[in-house]
Amino acid sequence: MLTFVLRRLLGLIPVLFFVVLTVFVLLRSVPGDPVRNLLGEKGTQQERERVTRELGLDRSIPIQFGIYFKGLLQGDLGKSYIRNERPIAEDIAERFPATFELAFCAMLLAGFFGLAAGILSAVLKGKWLDYLSMTLALLGISVPVFWLGLLLILAFGGKAPFPSGGRLDLSVFHSFEPTTGFYLVDSLLQGNLSLFFDVLSHLALPAIALATIPLAVISRMTRSSLLETLGQDFIRTARAKGLPERRVVLKHALRASLISILTVLALQFGTLLAGAVLTETVFTWPGLGTYVVDAVNNRDYTAVQGGVLVIATVFVLANLVADLSYALADPRVRL
Repeated sequence: MLTFVLRRLLGLIPVLFFVVLTVFVLLRSVPGDPVRNLLGEKGTQQERERVTRELGLDRSIPIQFGIYFKGLLQGDLGKSYIRNERPIAEDIAERFPATFELAFCAMLLAGFFGLAAGILSAVLKGKWLDYLSMTLALLGISVPVFWLGLLLILAFGGKAPFPSGGRLDLSVFHSFEPTTGFYLVDSLLQGNLSLFFDVLSHLALPAIALATIPLAVISRMTRSSLLETLGQDFIRTARAKGLPERRVVLKHALRASLISILTVLALQFGTLLAGAVLTETVFTWPGLGTYVVDAVNNRDYTAVQGGVLVIATVFVLANLVADLSYALADPRVRL
């Protein structure tokens, strides 16, 4: 198992390097003067020269990439010249817990209801509940997240107990002092249940919107995998022994189907972090997604570079978790 993990970790190095290179080249290809975009028309000549030197823009592209890559190895993502030259790593560290908390809650919703819907559809194959579940799953995959978010805001936004934006009610925001950045965890650590439920109420609508697509994918994958397993010989043997159908499905068939389901769950979590960009924008959620969107609107390409790189890295790590979970469920994969 250790050899398998080391192989996968070594395989991440060229992938992450390619991600860094791609993001760097794409942002350097944006038309216009990057220094003028960062400082605006009010930037003095001295400030422009200083920023040009700091970013290495007076050197060739390969040298610029070398400077940037060296900084990354030292944990330096650069600084945002739009935000008073604040280090981008600090901005991301401040925003990332909000995005992770939203994605985690959405993943819980998608995993629970997706598995339940998939199992019911497989057990009741050909029944009206199966057709209803698969129709809803198809709709869930087809409906854009931002459109669903707008519908949820129109239907429930501003009505108790579903606020339409933000992470906290303004009445408690200024008195709340987070320690970890994860508001659900912080509220529990402080023993403040009213704050905990306030955070949950703000999470409800964006988490539902964000969970829709992965929920549909998980339910379809669970149904497909479970139906394939239910047709195998060892399931017929279990039924011939007189085992209850509930035990046959949940203990034998579902366990054998977990390999593909776990893989989908891990991959969908990485997708959730990427999809959070649209969801956070619709619900004004102060996470990494809105940070990247604001950076794009302000042409703060160093902040865009850092934000996109972090999201891509998390997605790659989610793929690693999928590989590891696959290997744990099926030892043959480690060979």
